[in-house]
Amino acid sequence: MRVSRRRRWRVEYFNVIAPSIFDGKDVGVVIAKRPESLIGRTLEVPLNSLTDNPLHQFIKCKLKIIRVEDGRAHSIYYGHEYFREYVRSLFSRGSSYVEIIRDVKTSSDSVYRIMAGVFTRGRTTTSRKKAIRRRVFEVIDSWVDRTDDDFVKDAIYGVIDSRIVGVSKKIYPVKWAGIIKVKVIGFNSHT
Repeated sequence: MRVSRRRRWRVEYFNVIAPSIFDGKDVGVVIAKRPESLIGRTLEVPLNSLTDNPLHQFIKCKLKIIRVEDGRAHSIYYGHEYFREYVRSLFSRGSSYVEIIRDVKTSSDSVYRIMAGVFTRGRTTTSRKKAIRRRVFEVIDSWVDRTDDDFVKDAIYGVIDSRIVGVSKKIYPVKWAGIIKVKVIGFNSHT
């Protein structure tokens, strides 16, 4: 008679800790065989669970685990973006969309790729789209000298969005404008 041996998987549970800009909240639990295998793993978390702000329910935040200590996986901010469904709901017949993509290098030597969008109330000309894009570039470039924490807080809490709306509506009436996505291209490992 043959007895089958079951493989026993030894796994450990680790609490994921959000970065200091989110007050080090406990995000959830991840499972891994070894703590080293968690380093570099990214998690997508609803932003409203980190900020307790119901206005952030359409945004997902990416966190990247950088170190594991005492059963706790510490993470850094690795970008955020609106849900695809929300962005698609902003498109409507008879309006125009201006897409703005810009890379920003902060004073901490981290590089962020910002994708912003401006949805106008009516159809607009190409020259007005170029003017809106030029003004939004100026707004985004004004965040070059900020630290990582200041830039991320301003991007998440709508400070940059309100400035984008302000400069855009001087050129043409705006239905919605703001940052749609932030992606970390290169980061300073000491943050």
